Amino acid sequence: MGKYTIVEFEDGLQLVPTIWITNNICSWPKCPVQIEINKAIEAAKAPQANWTTYRILKVFGSADSYVDGIRKLKLAEKFSDVDSNSDIETSKKKRQSRAKKIIYSDDDAEDQQPQRKSNILPPPPRPVTLIKNITVSKIAPSSENIEVPQWTQNALDVDEEEYSEVENTLSQSFEASVQRNTNIVKHVNKIETKADTDPHLPMILRKLNAISLKIDMVRDEVRSLKIDKENDPKEAGSEIDFDIPLRSMDQLEQMEREVENSEYYKNLVTFLKGIGKGNSINDATTMILKRLFINELAVKFTFGGHKKNKRCFKELCLHKIVLKVVRLHFNQSTEQEINKAIEKWLIQANLRLTREQAKQNDTIAE
Repeated sequence: MGKYTIVEFEDGLQLVPTIWITNNICSWPKCPVQIEINKAIEAAKAPQANWTTYRILKVFGSADSYVDGIRKLKLAEKFSDVDSNSDIETSKKKRQSRAKKIIYSDDDAEDQQPQRKSNILPPPPRPVTLIKNITVSKIAPSSENIEVPQWTQNALDVDEEEYSEVENTLSQSFEASVQRNTNIVKHVNKIETKADTDPHLPMILRKLNAISLKIDMVRDEVRSLKIDKENDPKEAGSEIDFDIPLRSMDQLEQMEREVENSEYYKNLVTFLKGIGKGNSINDATTMILKRLFINELAVKFTFGGHKKNKRCFKELCLHKIVLKVVRLHFNQSTEQEINKAIEKWLIQANLRLTREQAKQNDTIAE
């Protein structure tokens, strides 16, 4: 079960945190402002003892994030419209409306009452009723009834033959338009007649909507599992023995050639992603570079390659891999931020190497 759940109450569908649900009962906050209720849902606030409880009629699905839950809620509302009837829609009341009921004092009752009345929206317009019995003979006039005003003819300075062509074109276009409208009305009548004569059609539509909703939910779950599998270091890259950290230029050149293979590139990215990310972009970059290079090799590089006898790191294919892996951990990170962390790590390579050699000498001396 995800962090959020799409449920159906007596008055409609709602996205609620899963921690609000106990068996078939859902707790609901007593907040007079809708914004506060939305914030409580998004933050998955723990239910309080003074909250109201409502019975859940049906559970439609779950989601791991608030955004994904809202998307699935809209999808569920779309496919559950057929299940509702006019009686339910007439008596439908939101839980938010119940929570908004405020007892006003005698002093401010007169001030508050007009304001509440002004918030009431006017009733929606009545739907347009299609006319079933329509005849072409009452709509389609003959070409003889279409006339072009004399002043138009004089202004355009057209001769008798051009005038006749214009008249015929207008007549044909109008008759074709009337014929199309007649066909549409006949098609609508056919559908309405079918719905009236087949009592099983509404039930079939409800079943199809329910099946369609379940298919969409299954598709989302499959997509999520596929992404998890692709990003799992145990699945990808486990069969390849990456000879890292790199210890020499020869090993580096060999890996540069191998990463040109798309499968090798993908597996290496997945392997490095499984190392970890730390708490920041700098931590993630440092962990990746320490796994790729030893300090003896790192001192031979600068990020831009401006120093003498130093190679340019940003021209390596491994530079692109470092950018890729860090962005998998921090998708809002910029290339400039990652490059700054790489440059800092390369600059400090000589100091790290000196400390390592000093420790080794102390160990030998002991």
